[in-house]
Amino acid sequence: TLFRQPVSAAAVSDGSIWVTAYGSNELVHFDVNGVIVGRARGPLAGFDRPFDLVRLEDGRMLVSETAADRVSVLSPDGNFLFSFGKKGRGAGEFIGPQFIAVDGTGNIYVTDFGNSRVVAFDPDGKPLFEFGSKSPFFRGFKAPGGIAFLDGNIYVADSVEGSLHVFDTAGNFRETLLPEGSIRQSESIRVWKGSLLVALPSRVIMVDPNTGAGQDLV
Repeated sequence: TLFRQPVSAAAVSDGSIWVTAYGSNELVHFDVNGVIVGRARGPLAGFDRPFDLVRLEDGRMLVSETAADRVSVLSPDGNFLFSFGKKGRGAGEFIGPQFIAVDGTGNIYVTDFGNSRVVAFDPDGKPLFEFGSKSPFFRGFKAPGGIAFLDGNIYVADSVEGSLHVFDTAGNFRETLLPEGSIRQSESIRVWKGSLLVALPSRVIMVDPNTGAGQDLV
């Protein structure tokens, strides 16, 4: 077995791709021909269920580790640099972190599945705030899933409810773009040519962030 349970991928400018292998606790590096050219296994004790993977503008990579309740930062060539976050319900803590997004200032947003919220950090991994709990303006997440940043907004899917919500970069609720039942069991969200690509169990849809109109791609 070369690797097990691929979950997320991030492209490099040279055409190669890094992939998180959830089942074998590693990142796998493929060249443009699909040949494995490297592996990254995280800190000294190794990754613990690496999940989402995001490349930063400087080439470094962010990897969420759902079983370790942390986010690890790697160099462009996959060497471990440092981690942030820990298990808990307090500021900067997680219970099962999953998906990651980064805004235009470098702030990092992580969906905290076990705590039904999103946790925000500055570019150095210092906790800033949390959002997504029940309030007079928002009914609260049941199961926050994919997350993406686009044009000043943070888009967060609720994978159980099947909805897509919009927040500003301070965590203030703005609107519900897709109502309940629209994208049940949604997974990753990525930005592509000004639209949102939402991965579902058996298809991918492209969502217009202005109107909410969707189009099946796969």
